[in-house]
Amino acid sequence: MSQGTKAMDPVPNSNPNAKNTTPSLFSPASLLWAHQLRREHNTLVSRLDALEETLASSSAKAITTTEELKSDLETRVKEVGDVLGVTQGEVEMIKGGIEELNGWKEVFEQSQREAVGKWERKEEEWRREREKREEARQLVEGGLREILDGVRELKRVVEEMGREREQEKEKEKERDKEKEMTPQDGYSAILVPDSMPPASPPPHPDQTAAAHCEFQTSPPQLPRSPIAQPSGKFEYAGIEKAEEDEVQAPQQGPGETLESYMERCWVVLSRCPRGEEKRVISTFWGAMEDGSVKGSLGEELERRGWKWEVVRQFVDSLSEGLGEQGKGKAEGEGGERNVATSRNGAVKKKRRKAKVKKRRAIPVIWPVDEEGEGWLVVKNGLT
Repeated sequence: MSQGTKAMDPVPNSNPNAKNTTPSLFSPASLLWAHQLRREHNTLVSRLDALEETLASSSAKAITTTEELKSDLETRVKEVGDVLGVTQGEVEMIKGGIEELNGWKEVFEQSQREAVGKWERKEEEWRREREKREEARQLVEGGLREILDGVRELKRVVEEMGREREQEKEKEKERDKEKEMTPQDGYSAILVPDSMPPASPPPHPDQTAAAHCEFQTSPPQLPRSPIAQPSGKFEYAGIEKAEEDEVQAPQQGPGETLESYMERCWVVLSRCPRGEEKRVISTFWGAMEDGSVKGSLGEELERRGWKWEVVRQFVDSLSEGLGEQGKGKAEGEGGERNVATSRNGAVKKKRRKAKVKKRRAIPVIWPVDEEGEGWLVVKNGLT
């Protein structure tokens, strides 16, 4: 600044103290003007220096701030790049999940279509089965109607035969009364032993049937089950003679089963007239060895009637463990399983735990001629 000022001095070598010998070429106004210009020049120079210093400091600060911003920007860019990489990975995972869900969706839709098809096929099968069952039901109903019509017809025939049987019983009673009124010497209207010679008067049809009655009273030589042998084919040791006007059933032998004893009594009953059923049953009941079973059978006969069918059903129920009054052993061993006797002699049935299937009771039919209407009754199991 001083050098510039010196350069601008119009009189560089002038000495203020020296006396100017030369005549002055400048006027006072020029000097004032020059002095003013110098002051303005110095002011501008000082301002320029201040501006240069301010510019330098501002430039340094700007450069420092720019560097800091640049480093911060690079850091942010790096973070954004990392975030973008993670985001891209998550996007890929989401795309994979979407593809997997689409696959499961296709599988589910396929299984649903298969299930719908299977259900439709099952409905079709069920519809066909219902139609078949309806047809079978109609056929069964038709068959049942025919069977019911046949049963009604058979019932009508049986009722007619029952009325005829009652008439025959009335006639037999009348004949018995006539026989009682006219007794015959040495001849029984009910029993005629084989060893007895025929009587002088002509035999009556009932007397002929009674003459063929054989009464086996001795037990079999070897105890055999009646199930393994046909009924009516047992072998016995001897035959006893029956007393006059009395039907005697065989006695129960020691160790003989109740079923075997019943079969032997049935053989006797099948060879006797129909009117002697109650007397044979009474003899069978009186000859039983087991007291508890005898009491139960007596109660059953009093309740349902003295019929051979009642005796057979009672014995079958004892053998199966389903007796209506009780069950006990009938082999003469004295042991009882499901029958208990109280102090007053009443028979009580013990409750069984195991359930046994009951066999169908076989109805007892009187022997009839196969050529008559009785053959129809025997064949259809009607009484």
